[in-house]
Amino acid sequence: MLASSEKKYFDDVKPQKATSVYLPYGIYIRIIALASPFQSNDNTANWMFDNYTAQDVLKIISTMQADCLERSITGKQDTYKEVPVDEGEAPMIVLEFLYAAIEAGSPDCIIVTKLNFKPRIKVCA
Repeated sequence: MLASSEKKYFDDVKPQKATSVYLPYGIYIRIIALASPFQSNDNTANWMFDNYTAQDVLKIISTMQADCLERSITGKQDTYKEVPVDEGEAPMIVLEFLYAAIEAGSPDCIIVTKLNFKPRIKVCA
């Protein structure tokens, strides 16, 4: 788990400006690791794999050298919620997992979230 001084670092991180308007060419992996298909107590996304830890997923991404982690996350994320890790490994939070997932992929690896579009206007005929 991050110390509070380290958590502050993540709060100060600004999104990088995209260098391209196109999705990368290469290897796409669709592993929906964090999602909210079920109601959770805090109404945020949950880890989706009962038998896999963060290290298992990171190893898959690293082995395949993914260029794009497609639909890896969906729903409201609590970036400080812990994800399951291998026994003996340091605790890891969602934000650390997402950064590690990008680092495990190819040098230009990106994450594309799963988006749900719900129309908010009624169309009248």
